[in-house]
Amino acid sequence: MKKYCKILVLCGFIFLLFNNNTKAQKTIFISSPIIQDTILLNNYQTPMYGLQLDANIVLNTDTSFIRIVLIDSNDKEYLVCDVNILNADTNKTLSLNNYCCESCYLQMTYIKKINVRVLNANISSLKFTLDTSINLQYEKNQKDILKQRNIENVNKINDYIFRNKFSWVADTTTFSFLPYSEKKKYFGNELPNLFGFEYYSGG
Repeated sequence: MKKYCKILVLCGFIFLLFNNNTKAQKTIFISSPIIQDTILLNNYQTPMYGLQLDANIVLNTDTSFIRIVLIDSNDKEYLVCDVNILNADTNKTLSLNNYCCESCYLQMTYIKKINVRVLNANISSLKFTLDTSINLQYEKNQKDILKQRNIENVNKINDYIFRNKFSWVADTTTFSFLPYSEKKKYFGNELPNLFGFEYYSGG
């Protein structure tokens, strides 16, 4: 009997590992372009373990920016993307594919809403992908993706600095690694467009 139970436990463990490596996903398309502040997916009732997006972004001016934030049923906030002139492409556009920052890997989460902040910009072909299968390594994976996003932003900002012959240097900082919700507290609970300030390291 004990041997039979051990076999069942082993089979269950193997199934769990296999299931963890097979992503179940749900896709949500937003058909209309977004040109102003918008709230999406109010009280969306499907449980999920991560959220990514695809989008085409156009910034109309050097001060334009777009920020998308996931707010869960416990009012915890996760930055999905933050785009401004420093991390966009040279023609002030950006195409995002399966992109996320703090929302990539989560514990089971329900969406209360998604806040879309838009200033002199346009979002089109917006698509959200929700991971509906559990990821047992979500903490490690999320930490890795945040490190990757910080490095990507530093490289893009330094490229922008070089092209415009500015005198400062960007690098990862203690502040750049803070969660979005913590950064907000430094600015009276409303995070402005920082124009790369969180990556300032000298100059």
